[in-house]
Amino acid sequence: MIQKVGMIGRGAVGVVYASLLQKAVGKDNFCFLADKDRVKRYQEQPVHCNGEVCDFLYVDDSQKFGTVDLLLIVVKGPTLLDSLESVREFVREDTIILSLLNGITSEGIVEETLGKGIVLHAIAQKMDAVKSGEEVTFTKTGEIVIGTNDAKKVPALEELEQFFQENQIPHHRAKDIIHEQWSKLMLNCGINQICAVYDVPYQGCQPEGAYRKLFVDTMEEVRRIANLEGIPISEQEVRDWVAAVDALAASAMPSMRQDVLAKRKTEVDFFSKTIVELAKKHGTTAPFNADLYQKIQEIEASWQR
Repeated sequence: MIQKVGMIGRGAVGVVYASLLQKAVGKDNFCFLADKDRVKRYQEQPVHCNGEVCDFLYVDDSQKFGTVDLLLIVVKGPTLLDSLESVREFVREDTIILSLLNGITSEGIVEETLGKGIVLHAIAQKMDAVKSGEEVTFTKTGEIVIGTNDAKKVPALEELEQFFQENQIPHHRAKDIIHEQWSKLMLNCGINQICAVYDVPYQGCQPEGAYRKLFVDTMEEVRRIANLEGIPISEQEVRDWVAAVDALAASAMPSMRQDVLAKRKTEVDFFSKTIVELAKKHGTTAPFNADLYQKIQEIEASWQR
């Protein structure tokens, strides 16, 4: 039974779902896990969500809080390994772990690094949360997609699904979670990278024009590589993601543009670099993603000058 829940990563998505999970299990049974320095900073700089102060518990010592039944990993790719080291003692062999990182590689990294816990596949999608400083705003909660391709993990998946249902956590159970992760990667390679490189909110890709065309072309390129990998993403899925972006608040922005504005290292290695490397594996190229990858690297390098 899921009673104690921990989370690492106090970004926009983390704060939105932390609020829902704290309501589900109570303040004493939900906490953000971090090292001592980060816990101190979190306590001194409380976060606000849609104008209200979030009264979260922050913990760095498993002896005080105990181990958790459910751990959600909501950090960015560049900080994943360091973050995992700070939560190792909170994880048991039967702790259910959800990695909400973008891309298709984080679950393997978590399993290899922690060596314990039951790592399920997950996606956070369709929310429009934005964080500026310690202020988080959102109009759409979105959902967490959960699933597994390992029969041994199905009981844990069913336990998590029941917990989400009982506590009205927006979610759905994927029929094919690997397919859905690839589909989300396709979206991210398009909308995240284009908004970051060309410094536009979602509005930049919502009307017909050069950015919208690049958005679609980039997704089509990822779809082609996915098909080579044996993931049958359809043209309809591209159209569905365009419609989903059209429904988002025009002035909101994806996480990578938020990172660029804050001069934080981006997740570009989880996005276009992954696609470029898989293209090479199949003896082909991915020019749209290669160009976006180069541009984002140049942006990051400019912060060091």
